[in-house]
Amino acid sequence: MESEWLIWAVVGTLLGALSGSAFGSGVARRRDVNAIERVPSWRVLPAVALVVLLAAAAVALSRVFVGEGLSWRGIAFACLAVVGALPAGAALAAIRALALHGLSGSAGRQLAGLLKLRRLLTRLLSILGTLVVVLTLVNAAGIGWGSTGRITATAPVFVGVASTILVGLMYIPTASLLRRRCAAYVDEHFDLVDVDRAGLAEAAHERARVEAILGVDRTTLGEIQAGLVIITPVLASAAAALLPEF
Repeated sequence: MESEWLIWAVVGTLLGALSGSAFGSGVARRRDVNAIERVPSWRVLPAVALVVLLAAAAVALSRVFVGEGLSWRGIAFACLAVVGALPAGAALAAIRALALHGLSGSAGRQLAGLLKLRRLLTRLLSILGTLVVVLTLVNAAGIGWGSTGRITATAPVFVGVASTILVGLMYIPTASLLRRRCAAYVDEHFDLVDVDRAGLAEAAHERARVEAILGVDRTTLGEIQAGLVIITPVLASAAAALLPEF
């Protein structure tokens, strides 16, 4: 019993450290977004509140899938991950707000801002994906344990699916809106309609390069594939569920 508590303590400490690191990184990314163009907190809070509500609903729903194996430790681990993810979620909401309303300033300033937002989007997905991976692995490692009941193989499957859906709900709309904003920028500043025939090829080549830099040619599926790290836990947990329990 003491060894089990020691293992849970180590796991909780590691998850807490990762959650704290993710929290700090998310706060820094939120400041990076404000450095590009300030987004008031009131435009971000509704999205963050929605994420909290969805996470709470997922925890409540876990009783159905996990059953008696659900314990206060499992809930505490989930809460640690959710708290660590909140600033990253706020940064994603801020990026979504800028993508929706557009950036101000000259064409060069807008291009620089869009490039920075795309880089921030990738870093935020990495932060959230790491939390999903670790939280799923923690639950997979706890199969067969638990003081209120044995943790079954459905626990990591549910955690992986639920957390992946939450991250997807935050990431995919933001990525789609930002891609559309980038496309609108290209259409506005690299329009080929009024270009004469002599310079058409060069102008088309320049437009294509800007589109590639901004990722305009990517699709929603491409955005998901670029963030494959958030889907990996689902595949890993599903495989763990199929393994025989010893």
